[in-house]
Amino acid sequence: MSEADNTRFDKDLFASHIDKLKTFLSAFSDTLSTESQAIRNADTAGIEKIVAEKQSLSVEIEQLSAAIEALLEPLQANIFSFTEHPAFEELSDKDQQLLIETLQWVQQCHDQNLANGMAIQTLSNINRHALDILSGKTEKDVKLYSASGEKTSSKPRKSLGKA
Repeated sequence: MSEADNTRFDKDLFASHIDKLKTFLSAFSDTLSTESQAIRNADTAGIEKIVAEKQSLSVEIEQLSAAIEALLEPLQANIFSFTEHPAFEELSDKDQQLLIETLQWVQQCHDQNLANGMAIQTLSNINRHALDILSGKTEKDVKLYSASGEKTSSKPRKSLGKA
């Protein structure tokens, strides 16, 4: 890395941003855990509240990530590739460890958010399917399957009636 690159890369500011990012990611992870619990308990009011919290934290994380990326831009690196960059070795051991831990938080939050999203999508599909059955759609429309995985008979079903 050239001397010019050293003047453009502020290691202290980078470490400060990474520390703040780790704090936000920890809070985001806690929010995701709360969301997961709300999903398991079918607490729709809780989920709605959590969505607002997630949105607020996401904005903070996004802004901080943009600031970090701007610091790394002169090095032609990003937060994920920086551990392979020669400038990474110039950070203190403490700051290197901080970045590694922060990247682990990023992965954990990503995985947790993905799992929550898949759970919500699955519940949505189950609810849609149940509503289709209750609203009187025929089996042909609903596409029911037996325990062996084969389609059940396509006899039209009668509606339970209109409410």
